[in-house]
Amino acid sequence: MVQTGAIKSFDDGSEQDYTQGYRRQHTELRAYNRIARYVGVWRSSVARFVRDEEVLGSNPSTPTIYRTRRSGTRSLSSTCSRNRFVKGSMTIKETTPAAEQFLSERRNIILATIRKDGRPQLTPVWFVWRNNEFLISTTPSTAKWNNLVRDQRCTGMIDDLDGRYLSVAGTTELWTESDPHTITSEIVRKYKTAEEYEPYMEIIRSDRPERGIIRMKPDRIITRGLD
Repeated sequence: MVQTGAIKSFDDGSEQDYTQGYRRQHTELRAYNRIARYVGVWRSSVARFVRDEEVLGSNPSTPTIYRTRRSGTRSLSSTCSRNRFVKGSMTIKETTPAAEQFLSERRNIILATIRKDGRPQLTPVWFVWRNNEFLISTTPSTAKWNNLVRDQRCTGMIDDLDGRYLSVAGTTELWTESDPHTITSEIVRKYKTAEEYEPYMEIIRSDRPERGIIRMKPDRIITRGLD
C-alpha cells in the first residue's frame, strides 16, 4: 500500500481518496476548539464573579456596593470611592431648599426592598418628607412590607423628566396605625384633591383599616440639579 497526500494506493491497483474525510475532521476539530474556548471563558467568568464579588451586608448605608475578595484586584467599591458619582450629582448631608421643594411635590418614590433570594423588589409609592425622614403608608400584606420585616435596608429614587433626581439609601422602622390614620391621611392629602380626599379615605377605612407605616431615615442622599 502506498499513500500520497490524502490518496491511498493499494496492492491490487485500487485507490481511495480520503480528502473529504480529512476536511470534515479538520472542520469538526476547529468547531470543537471554538466551543471549548467559549466554554472555558464562560466558566472562568462565572468562577471569577462568584469568587470575587459579594453584596455588602455589613454596611446598611451601602446596600448595593460590591467588593472584591481577591487581593490585587480593583473592586467596584474602590472605583466608586475615586469616581463616586456621575457628573452633576452630589452627596448631601442636609437637603437644600431646592431638594425640599422637590420632595414636597407630587412625585412617586421608587422604593427598592430586598427579596428572600436577594433580588430587588421595586414599587412606586406615595410619601411625605417630614423631619428629614420619608413616611410611607401601605398594607401589611404587600411584598415590600414583608421584605422590610425581614431586612430593613432599602433604597429609593425620585426623578423628573428634566433630569433632576434624588436618590436615597437607608434603613426603616415599621409600625401599624388604624383610624384616624394620622400619617396615611397626611400622605393622601398630598396626592389627592380636596374633592378626592374623603372618598379615598373612606375606601381605606372600610376595606383596609390597618395600615403599615414605613419610616425611612436616610443614611445617604444623592441629588442632581437640586443644589
